[in-house]
Amino acid sequence: MSRFHTSGIRDGFLSPGQGGARNQNRGATLGKAKHIDEAKRFEDLPNIGKEMAKDFARLGIETPKDLARQDPDEMFLRIGELTGDRHDPCVLDTYRAVVDFAKGGPSRPWWDYTPLRKIAK
Repeated sequence: MSRFHTSGIRDGFLSPGQGGARNQNRGATLGKAKHIDEAKRFEDLPNIGKEMAKDFARLGIETPKDLARQDPDEMFLRIGELTGDRHDPCVLDTYRAVVDFAKGGPSRPWWDYTPLRKIAK
């Protein structure tokens, strides 16, 4: 039987129900890197916690800067194949947020990417 994974996607941001991140500074993070050059570990990145960092290791991604060369959609397909688990689509949103950040984009909560995924269906 397949499990449903979220991979710790809320780490680093207040979740939508906590108000602060959605109602004040939408890009605000809790002790996270403000630019990819500040990230020494995956957990330094916005939206990324221990479980998501483990996913990156499973995918063979070695450093935060390596994320800039990744395709989030391909990462999502590969992690499902590697783990044999069905992952929550919000994991894809998180991959998109972190790859965008690694490419120099702003620090944004993963849920900002959800409407884009839903439009693309």
